[in-house]
Amino acid sequence: MMKKVTIAYSPADQEWYLLAKPKRGQTVNRHIYWGANRLPLKLSIARKSPLLPCKPLTMNAYIRLKKGKPLLGPVVGILTVQGNDGSFTGSKPNFIELMRTGQYKGGIVFVFTPESVNWLTEEVRGQLYHPQLKKWFSCQFPLPNVVYNRIPLRSFESKSEVQICLELLSKHPRVSLFNPCFFDKNELFRLLKKGAETARYLPRTELLEDSNLLSEMIAQHQEVYLKPTSAKAGKGIFKAGYDQDKGRYTLLFHQGLKTKRVSTPSIERLWKGFQKLKFPSPYIIQQAVDLAQIDGCPFDLRTLIQKNKYGTWEITGIGIRVAGRKRITTHVPQGGRIEDPAQVLPQVFTREQTEKIKTEVKHLALLVATELEQHYHHLGEMSLDIGVDSQGQLWLFEANAKPMKFDEPHIRRKSLENLIEYAQYLTFKTYRNGVSTNETAQAN
Repeated sequence: MMKKVTIAYSPADQEWYLLAKPKRGQTVNRHIYWGANRLPLKLSIARKSPLLPCKPLTMNAYIRLKKGKPLLGPVVGILTVQGNDGSFTGSKPNFIELMRTGQYKGGIVFVFTPESVNWLTEEVRGQLYHPQLKKWFSCQFPLPNVVYNRIPLRSFESKSEVQICLELLSKHPRVSLFNPCFFDKNELFRLLKKGAETARYLPRTELLEDSNLLSEMIAQHQEVYLKPTSAKAGKGIFKAGYDQDKGRYTLLFHQGLKTKRVSTPSIERLWKGFQKLKFPSPYIIQQAVDLAQIDGCPFDLRTLIQKNKYGTWEITGIGIRVAGRKRITTHVPQGGRIEDPAQVLPQVFTREQTEKIKTEVKHLALLVATELEQHYHHLGEMSLDIGVDSQGQLWLFEANAKPMKFDEPHIRRKSLENLIEYAQYLTFKTYRNGVSTNETAQAN
């Protein structure tokens, strides 16, 4: 039996309250259980938010009654890392948005770091944001039912204390940790090449180890992209090719808002120039695709796919990113812009082609998510960069285990709701039909 309730946390007295009308003879305090380890939590029952010096933070959650033990949840921990100043890193505005979604959809969401976990007591010192006071407060929590990995950088995630924390969380029998790590671009394509259905959507992609491969792929494909295996948002990308009219090799790359161009007569000099400019990360080399264009600028499709309240993959939304003038990628931080597929695709393709592209993009996203989950196990979301050429053929350029925020309001809103509803599913799996948002019965 599931019941949606309203609770409140008071930073002033560090107490939790159940906002409900007490029944005749009912005590004003009630013990329920919460978190992965089902620790007891004392709730004081109040008709309305108590009058305290600091206004309590109210939120919705669910109580599941089973075998006389009421369980409160879901308890969702956003995992990040500690900064040099002792606070936590990551996108605080994004964390606050997810907390607010939990407050109205039904979920207790907080931020924590590996240092804040006490593994002996299985308790966490987490951070809550109070929107009225515009302040963060520290609060004691149990181990969360669900851990959402939002560690922002690979270098942070590779630290020993972070790896130990991730391993302990992944092995805990009642903690659901999803998106356990970043994808490595080389490993990603190696895995997808093995799938017969996914392989046909892949441009030729290899680990770049010497100038011979660079020369071979330029000769075969005219233009190629050189991408760091461990970067994001289009950083560190180069475009290399051969200008037959001038008999020279070219290397294009972004430097701030400018696109720089290196021209050289030999592949050896091109390789040396690339070695001086590239990130220290290993690189992949990828066949360039002649993308469809709008207003003379190439575009691709950004697709967000997530687990839903039934624990199955669904397409959250599809957006279009258009490259800026003379820019080599479509990433918004690199000068790209956002457009609506409903406006762009019909300008470039026929109605029949447009519908086929939209259907095939969704099919491809589901294929990739299913294929990658066999290797990475518990994934909850990913974004895909999908190119479409002038003939309507789809090409998968990249998949990201930790998607950046989608700026389209309807996609952003749905993505946050999906995260909370998936957390509800993971916490109360036996409630097979999901949690209805209009189920508002009070706790007995």
